[in-house]
Amino acid sequence: NEIYPGVSDVLKPLKQLNYNIITTKQERYVKAILQANYLPSPNHIYDLENPYGNKVKVLEAISNQWYSKYNHLPSIHFIEDRFETLELVSSTSSLSHVSLYLVDWGYNTIHQRSLAQTSDR
Repeated sequence: NEIYPGVSDVLKPLKQLNYNIITTKQERYVKAILQANYLPSPNHIYDLENPYGNKVKVLEAISNQWYSKYNHLPSIHFIEDRFETLELVSSTSSLSHVSLYLVDWGYNTIHQRSLAQTSDR
């Protein structure tokens, strides 16, 4: 799989950050894409076979693990290409600390991008 134009430039600075990938793809495909584009490896890849379930459950697990260790909620920036997934995260009260971003590639429409821009999240 190729990545969308410009994505590589956005991801390269992540080598200086603590980041995870939550995906519905298999981990081996994610690793291959990252390596082929000389992108930094994440701390963890939560793929379609992760033990927590959907992306909301993964975000909750990451938040709970962080809270248990540091006694405060983490700063999470969740970048997603499906508007419906962001709506689900937005409606989950335990994830109100998560900043949400809808990218302009992938599985969303111009109308959904417009709706996302008017969201308070």
